[in-house]
Amino acid sequence: MPYSQTPFGVLRTVDAWELLQPPVELVDSQVLAFSREWQLVGIFLRCISCGHSQKASERARPFPHNPDCRTMTQTGDFPWRDLAAVLGPLSIDLPTSVSGTPGNDS
Repeated sequence: MPYSQTPFGVLRTVDAWELLQPPVELVDSQVLAFSREWQLVGIFLRCISCGHSQKASERARPFPHNPDCRTMTQTGDFPWRDLAAVLGPLSIDLPTSVSGTPGNDS
């Protein structure tokens, strides 16, 4: 039986996956909230309010909002980091041994 190192100690991979996955509703609501302020277009992240955009390779720089952007103070200076935080839980590989999990053929 495979085991994984987690912040909770060494656990069976199936148990680790269940503990490290946020509830589906939480992930969905975070992605939805992010998409209300930002649009991903190719390599650019675009502010829906002011229309300014930033390439992924420029993610370490503060986002260049238009000075009169109405959401500039609400969205933060580093939206690429925010997007990474929202999508981070999705990067955990789903163990193929978990039966009954959508997306698995086991």
